[in-house]
Amino acid sequence: MTQHSPSAHGETGNDGAEPRQNGPMAMCPMAETCKGMAAKRMPKFLLALPGLVFIAAGLLILLVPALLVWFFALASIAMGVMMLVFASFMSRMGTRFRRMHP
Repeated sequence: MTQHSPSAHGETGNDGAEPRQNGPMAMCPMAETCKGMAAKRMPKFLLALPGLVFIAAGLLILLVPALLVWFFALASIAMGVMMLVFASFMSRMGTRFRRMHP
């Protein structure tokens, strides 16, 4: 069975109520998730929240300039930890790949 060939799963919908679309991504769970998220309305205050957070952080830095040093330090530590985790992950994946393909 090829990706574009009709199948029993692609032709029937939920309990046969409505047919599902056949196509390259007919069975993709991510497409269904995105469709569900797009159908829901998002609260309007969530759209402005990142802007308000950045304004508040900027005002805090203006009022207490020492916070800028702390923010940079925390960002550097977080980036360093993420880089170490990523390097460890890539090392493990390389080892697994070499074991699978000698």
